Amino acid sequence: GSGRISVHRSGGRDKIAGFDCALAEISYDGAEPEEAICVASATELGISDADFHALNAAMRGMADIAALDPNSDPGADFAQMGGVPIRSRDLISGEGSELVSIDTSAVDPSRLRVPANFREVSIEELMRQ
Repeated sequence: GSGRISVHRSGGRDKIAGFDCALAEISYDGAEPEEAICVASATELGISDADFHALNAAMRGMADIAALDPNSDPGADFAQMGGVPIRSRDLISGEGSELVSIDTSAVDPSRLRVPANFREVSIEELMRQ
C-alpha cells in the first residue's frame, strides 16, 4: 500500500462496448504491473469536461478513503490515466470489470435527494463502525 503509481500505455488499442480505448498497465512503486486497463477518453464516451472533473474528484475521494487502509494500493486518478478505464483486470487474481453500456437518460431528481435521516460523519468515525 501507499506509494507511487505509474500508468504505462502499450500503444495498443481495443474496442469495448463500441468505444475505442488505449491499452495500459498500472504499476505501484516501480514494481511489476498489477493491473491491465483499457482507457477511453472523456470525449469518446460523450462525457463533458465538467462531468469528467466531477467523476475524477469522486474517484480521488474513494482513493482517499481506501488509503486509510495501510494494505491498499493508492488509486490513480483519471487525469493520470488520460481518460476513464472502461476495462480493468487484476493481473494477479485475474478478476476484472468491463463497461457494458452507457445510459445518458435523465436521472429522477428524487434519487439524488439527501435522505431525511442523513448524518455527516468523519472518515475516521466511519472506519470505526
